[in-house]
Amino acid sequence: MELKDYLKNNKVLSILNDNGFEAYFVGGVVRDYIMNRPSADFDITTNATPQEVKSLFENTFDTGIKHGTVTIKHDGHLYEVTTYRQDAKYLNYRHPSSVKYVGELRKDLNRRDFTINAIALDKELTIQDFHHGMEDIEKGIIRTVGNAEKRFKEDALRMLRAIRISTQLGFDIEEKTLQAIYQNSHLINHISKERIYSEFKKALMGDHLKNIVHLTCFDDFKNFNFNDIPEEKDFVLRLTAVIKDLPSLEKLITLKAEKNVINEVMILKNHIDDKDLDDRYQLKKLISIIGKENAKKILILKKLPFYLYESILESHECLTLGELVITGKDLISQSIVSEGREVGIMLNRLLDEVLRNPSLNNYEDLITLSKSFR
Repeated sequence: MELKDYLKNNKVLSILNDNGFEAYFVGGVVRDYIMNRPSADFDITTNATPQEVKSLFENTFDTGIKHGTVTIKHDGHLYEVTTYRQDAKYLNYRHPSSVKYVGELRKDLNRRDFTINAIALDKELTIQDFHHGMEDIEKGIIRTVGNAEKRFKEDALRMLRAIRISTQLGFDIEEKTLQAIYQNSHLINHISKERIYSEFKKALMGDHLKNIVHLTCFDDFKNFNFNDIPEEKDFVLRLTAVIKDLPSLEKLITLKAEKNVINEVMILKNHIDDKDLDDRYQLKKLISIIGKENAKKILILKKLPFYLYESILESHECLTLGELVITGKDLISQSIVSEGREVGIMLNRLLDEVLRNPSLNNYEDLITLSKSFR
């Protein structure tokens, strides 16, 4: 179902309306509807209180009840439903100390981060736009609702969100908004590393990366190199590209990156300076050590051509210990080695010879070779 039809026939909004409440889609889904993009971001704002919302739906979760937000599971989708509110003074540059429910949609939209996120849409697809968000969408501009510095001091994560949205949509950040990001970049230190990493990850996977360089105004990304990010949408590949010149992976650990991501980046970083990968043997050796996919990423990072890599894969030559025609049991049965560490050493020596000369990967030659190595 197209997004337009899904929004127009949405049962959550209908249930709220049928019970006498106002209800609007707001935020990313409205922006996506206007831009004719797919969306899975279903935020709703309503004058119904959280308790009234909960009384109308069976599957609800108190995901942000303190701030007036209830999550509804309905027809296989999750909806974040938030009561119209005004925010009190913000604490720790992230969350309001308290909220006050209000009866007006306009007052609720006044508290939001960016004009392009402060547009409301009802089930008749009627748009409420008090902050010229549609105009900014048309111009491709990210601009805060009201004073940019005030908005970022309320919630410092909004600075990263502006850059992330820019990389996803290809929008430019309005001049005063961008200036406020640079002037208040130090406030991001009040935000948890997990939230910072989450926004960074989304930004790095965007399709429009010209503005991602603005991340360098934050301490966590100060020495990252965002000028040469590969086109391939692979997070580990792109992450390695931007941190490959750092002396260690300490920044990734500090940012709470996933352990498997850190390990994969370490593999690539350890081999990015490998030499002579235009030599068939050297490239095959690299593949045997780190695998086909990782070897391909190394070629991308080093901007080397793929023709030799593709030729190796098409040849179906032996590249791993598992592809040798003999096993450790064969070596033991021939009394060439005894059990234990000797088996692995011998198999690796044989694999190296086969990488140099694929024709040696037959039982007789490998047995003869192994005996000559004793």
